[in-house]
Amino acid sequence: MKKKINTISAFDADEAWILLEQIKFDLIILDVVLPDSNGFQLCRKIKNNDLLKDIPVIFITGLGDKDNIVHAFDLGAVDYIVKPFDKAELLARVKIHLELVHTKIHLQDEVKEHQLKALALKESEQNYRLLFDNMINGLTVNQVIYKGDQEYDFKIIAANQAFEEISGINNNEIIGFTIKEKFPELSDEQFENYLKVALTGEKQKMQYFSKAFNKYLKVSVFSPKYGHFAAVYEDITQQMKAEIELQNSEIQLRELNATKDKFFSIIAHDLRSPFTSIIGLSEMMSIENEMDIAQMREFAEMIFQSSSKTYELIDNLLSWARSQTGKIKNNPSKINLYDLINEMFSIVSEKALMKKISLTNSIEKDSIINADIDLLKTVFRNLITNAIKFSNPNGEVNISLKKSAKKSTIYIKDNGIGIEKENLEDLFRIDVNKISIGKSEEKGNGLGLIICKEFVEKMGGKIYAESEFGKGSKFIFTIPE
Repeated sequence: MKKKINTISAFDADEAWILLEQIKFDLIILDVVLPDSNGFQLCRKIKNNDLLKDIPVIFITGLGDKDNIVHAFDLGAVDYIVKPFDKAELLARVKIHLELVHTKIHLQDEVKEHQLKALALKESEQNYRLLFDNMINGLTVNQVIYKGDQEYDFKIIAANQAFEEISGINNNEIIGFTIKEKFPELSDEQFENYLKVALTGEKQKMQYFSKAFNKYLKVSVFSPKYGHFAAVYEDITQQMKAEIELQNSEIQLRELNATKDKFFSIIAHDLRSPFTSIIGLSEMMSIENEMDIAQMREFAEMIFQSSSKTYELIDNLLSWARSQTGKIKNNPSKINLYDLINEMFSIVSEKALMKKISLTNSIEKDSIINADIDLLKTVFRNLITNAIKFSNPNGEVNISLKKSAKKSTIYIKDNGIGIEKENLEDLFRIDVNKISIGKSEEKGNGLGLIICKEFVEKMGGKIYAESEFGKGSKFIFTIPE
């Protein structure tokens, strides 16, 4: 379909100028010779006008000399046709110049559009950089690089200021390097997760403790484009520490409640029962007129046993109370362990003799350890007493020592009734109610072992037990050198 060309003519230069000021033209055709003027002057006026200078001008004139033609092109004309002219040729030239005009306008519009897009992109990049640099959380952008058929790594191509603050590493020291070069402690699983995100676009979240940064981190990983992943790092160290402190507080509260319950249980039952026995036997002795010497000795022995147990229990309770209030301090000194064990054996020898239990000190005579004498005596008294209590008649309690450069390990071994496997882990827990019956029907409330644990740990050591039910037990604790 042919496009129609609309034309408007003017008689002279003045009329032409009025039209040019009123109408937007795509092309101007001028004659050199005009009434009261000439086309060269009008062309110069047009080209000096900012609104009209881009309109193409074609001269049609009978002046065909070289000087006029050159002068016309110097003024900015796009074509020069000498009369007489061929109508078809003129029309073809007009169409060509109109198409050039339209093409130029189209190109100018495209250039303007590209300039606007470039400006918008630049503003977007500036906004991105502003956001990137001022994020509260750390951010890195990483690109997958392959080093072989199976081996791959990630090149760090960007990192913001917040990441530098979280990591404590200057960004200039990591940008352009690979993750394996700068953060070799990352696990294979983390690398696989990063690769999956970079290649599939799947988003992932993870939370872990970073040994490199010495911080707890919450990391959100996403892919900004194929083969890349971005990681947003949030430092949650303070939050995690608060949660850990809360958990520890809850544990301490449960332990305090268990301590309170244990204390009241002992007062209500274990401490009350011996006194009931002592009071009852004493009353019988005071009102019985015909009691012979043998009965009196029997009652006196029973009163003695009850009093001894009560004293032992009260002593443990006082030690425990002092421990709970923080009044017990660890004051280590050089101790001859062989002599100390003999001293402890002499204290419990009567109990051992009653059950015909042999007490064996397998420690070398010149064995020296560094420990608090009072704490150590309390530990030995409870462990040896327990060993006798739960040993078979005619059994043996053996104490031995193994020394190393860093610690002394002490073993208290018996061949008594032993401890069932499921009860071993609860031996030193205050929140578990433990009532044990010895071979001679002696009752144990577990308080002694709790005190042993607290005192051994106060000295910087550890305590645990090994046992085979029906064959005996071995209590082991360490003292650091």
